[in-house]
Amino acid sequence: MNVLVSIITPMFNVQNFLSETLESVIAQTYDNWELIAVDDCSMDNTLELARQFESRDARIKVVKAPMNGGAAAARNIGTKIAKGNFIAFLDSDDTWEKNKLEKQIKKMQETNAVFSFTAYSIIDESGNFIKTLKTPSHTNYKKLLRGCDIGCLTVIYNVDKLGKHYFLEPISEDYYSGLPEAILRRWGREDYVLWLEIAKNCEGEKSMLGIEEPLAFYRRRNGGISSDKKRAAWYQWLVYRRVERLSISASIINFIFYTINGFKKHYL
Repeated sequence: MNVLVSIITPMFNVQNFLSETLESVIAQTYDNWELIAVDDCSMDNTLELARQFESRDARIKVVKAPMNGGAAAARNIGTKIAKGNFIAFLDSDDTWEKNKLEKQIKKMQETNAVFSFTAYSIIDESGNFIKTLKTPSHTNYKKLLRGCDIGCLTVIYNVDKLGKHYFLEPISEDYYSGLPEAILRRWGREDYVLWLEIAKNCEGEKSMLGIEEPLAFYRRRNGGISSDKKRAAWYQWLVYRRVERLSISASIINFIFYTINGFKKHYL
């Protein structure tokens, strides 16, 4: 069970939340991990705070991105550096339950899953509980097209079996030509696109395992990308048409399911 887990954490102006995030990793009952914290040119004391943790725990490695490229670019920098047999993701304002890695790695090894995710709880900026988002026991490419129940902060995938996968950096992609740069920098769907890519490389539905116990806390911040439902819907359509290259009819069908599932997820 004692495989090395690389935790990728992009950082940007999170001095008010970073300590809680890193403490939740240090407190893990599973201790064979490395955390690669990539600072995306923060303008506050995020980088200095991260370096304090780096000096405190040798498992933490802090890297400064050469330019402000967004979360996808920062995660990709971390992924290139990662040495782990497994890769996990944790944003710098979110936290984990202390047994998150232990339970998830054990379950993956018991079931031979190459990709896993868990249920998670949503908290507000002050850490107050809002609600818990459930997750299916398994998923696959077809299901993901109709709605994504995967929180990036919960994902772990097996590098030894899948290889390293990188987030789409849409600002550099030709098929996004004509869209304003400001929109591309905030499109917020790079994680979903990566899950779709990995799903295409997974054999059998059970290789993408959902753990129905909430093991992480997602911090919903005021003005966050994911809180803008109209923008999210537009970017979902872009994924269908410009990334997955689905036909108009297939895009419409999947978008209807996406809308229904999104309503159930957020309002029921």
